[in-house]
Amino acid sequence: MLLTFLPSNFSFVSCANAYPPANPTPQTEQSGEPQVLTLERLYHPDKKFDFDGKLPMSHWIGKQTSKLLLKKDNTWKQFPLGKSVVKGDSASQPWQTWPAFDQLCKNVSSLANVDAKAATRSVARAVPMMQEESDTILVRIGDTLATVSSETPARILTRDAGSWENVKLDSQARRIGYTIDGDLYVTDVRTHLTRRLTDDGLDTLLDGELDWIYQEEIFGRGNFRAFWFSPDGNWLAMLRIDTSGVQPYVLSSSRADRGNGSTTRYSKSGDPIPHASLYVWDLRRFDSEPVPAPKLMVESTSDLEQIVTGVWWHAHDGSLVFSVSDRKQTYRMLSKADPAALENGLVLPRLLLREESPAWVEPPAAPAWLADGGLLWRSELPSGKYRVYRISGDGSSMVPVSPSSLNVRDFTLSPSEDKLWLVGDRDGGVDQHLYQCKLDQANSELISLTGESGWHSTDISPDGRWLVDRQSDPSTPPSMVLRPTRIPDGDSPETTETLISETRLMTQSPLRSPELLTITTDDSVQLPALLVKPDLESEDSQKFPVVVEVYGGPGTPIVSSRFAGRQALYRELLARRGIATLVVDNRSSSGTPVSAMWSIRGRMGEVEFRDVMSAVVWLKSQPWVDADRIAIRGWSFGGFLTLYSMTHSDAFVAGIAGGSVTDWHEYDSFYTERYMGLPSENKHGYETTSLISAAKNLSGRLLMIHGEVDDNVHPANTLRMAKALQKAHKPFQMMIYPGAAHSVSDPHQSWHMVQMTDQFLLDALDAN
Repeated sequence: MLLTFLPSNFSFVSCANAYPPANPTPQTEQSGEPQVLTLERLYHPDKKFDFDGKLPMSHWIGKQTSKLLLKKDNTWKQFPLGKSVVKGDSASQPWQTWPAFDQLCKNVSSLANVDAKAATRSVARAVPMMQEESDTILVRIGDTLATVSSETPARILTRDAGSWENVKLDSQARRIGYTIDGDLYVTDVRTHLTRRLTDDGLDTLLDGELDWIYQEEIFGRGNFRAFWFSPDGNWLAMLRIDTSGVQPYVLSSSRADRGNGSTTRYSKSGDPIPHASLYVWDLRRFDSEPVPAPKLMVESTSDLEQIVTGVWWHAHDGSLVFSVSDRKQTYRMLSKADPAALENGLVLPRLLLREESPAWVEPPAAPAWLADGGLLWRSELPSGKYRVYRISGDGSSMVPVSPSSLNVRDFTLSPSEDKLWLVGDRDGGVDQHLYQCKLDQANSELISLTGESGWHSTDISPDGRWLVDRQSDPSTPPSMVLRPTRIPDGDSPETTETLISETRLMTQSPLRSPELLTITTDDSVQLPALLVKPDLESEDSQKFPVVVEVYGGPGTPIVSSRFAGRQALYRELLARRGIATLVVDNRSSSGTPVSAMWSIRGRMGEVEFRDVMSAVVWLKSQPWVDADRIAIRGWSFGGFLTLYSMTHSDAFVAGIAGGSVTDWHEYDSFYTERYMGLPSENKHGYETTSLISAAKNLSGRLLMIHGEVDDNVHPANTLRMAKALQKAHKPFQMMIYPGAAHSVSDPHQSWHMVQMTDQFLLDALDAN
């Protein structure tokens, strides 16, 4: 996936992110006096100032009676529940000591060669894995792995875990699984009995470990673990990834004196893909006899190419549930198997559901589990809008349970299974709210639990009584409040709320309010947009340049009604210099409804570009816009869209393209083929969207940026574009950041990039 890592001055900051606060009481988190807004104070590695503050990390614990935990300086505190305090009255709500945390730290620090600070850090990292106060957790201190609970002493598993990867403790705290060099191991916590479940691990055969593309596109960046314990710990599901047919890709690095590089198996569009096989291991007699050979659930082969897109264990009946798509990701199959009923040989699980799309299917969200053996499933099919469906345990029935009026971004089942909590915006706009509806009534009434406009990122307590709401809008940094989920008489949410923490802007002068708007295309599609413009003395006489910010990837909007952190402050800084910013989503990136995305199938770039040009037409119709001074910028997919716009129009005086795909032949197969199909079946689509072929048509000043060791969008994309521009005798600027990957994370390199891009815009827009 293209968006995840962005450089600091391109990032679209999520207000839902949680960070440790600077003060244990629920008050403003910033310290010091308000500062003048400058580039240096925003981004300099040593001189930057925290203008908008951060909220604390939170975690719910306890299924029957939940407690709210908040993290401060590597310490977890408890926040009092049950007091009806109107927002704004925060002084009477101090955080409290959480005794279990202190006891956990004490138990870990009692181990030999473990100091108190290291113990506290390790416990603080592990707390989010806890569901109950009495849970046993796994802590790692250097190469030492240990288990500990607040009620039992710490128990060392090994002091030599340097080679152990993807370590996971089962939910019963009986065994841990881990991988070493592509093989899967399980160790008994009490007896230290270790069984090596596989012995065929190679560079091209991974047991219990994901390869790059499965990690990036299916199970989530940074998550390489490919095994899952059942709820009772008696079974273990495992993916075996065979990459022997995938071609290696070498990334050269300048960091060594004589040069070096890393080699990754990277499947480009049209290449052979990694083949995944799903197995189940029987651990019921783990302590007394060797583990039997695993049972095969599903496998991908060169004759039947499949992608395993989800693996879960049913929380109530213990069955294994998994989803599989074809290589082109046009259909999705959901299957279920009872591991206790498995026989030797190939197992044929029960097919619960097969969904086929007129365009493509995305990797699915995790289901919610029903006590009767059924499940709740979020799907965009057949309606073209994400809804929640109830599927019976045997797959014989599937009925919608969320209203058709809401495109569901996320959902939670209440503990009593009588209602659903749904995340989305029923108006189809750029807000986000939490709604409640009844589970047993399709199209039942939606009741908002977060009635204020803006963006609400919520976390509901396991007992279903409370929710934490991080709320903001484009002008206001986030605050964090505690609300009851109970709906009182009158069908309106409880009016009282408890303030946990808030942030406020620490700028010497106030910020202007960004304007949320929609831009209508020629075919009447409404594009979400956000505008920050300079102060206008007279719209008839003043003409201002504009920077258009784009991303454009399918289903990944950048326009929302939340506060955008440093990016919002940089847009304000541009406005104070007389430069406006227009952030705009095309129809496929806004993704509301999902069917709006399907028009790009097979021609990624064409429809998105037309929507960008609709935004340009709108800008040129504004009396305050200087039509000759419009720039465009974007990173990753946004870099592709920037280059596409500059090679297919003369609308932009300048553009900045970072980490850009320049030819869809060059990006990974899972992502690209989902939207473009196979190159062998869509030769025209791949050729007409190639920026290499269009380089000769470049218009405007161009700055391209890329990380030297970008393993996601390889630097060859930018370098091949550079060669094509050179061949066409087109002037351009380019910056390569040594050692940087898909984001420029080194603080000094990032500061260099910020200064460079800022000056480039000022020069190109004649705004110095």
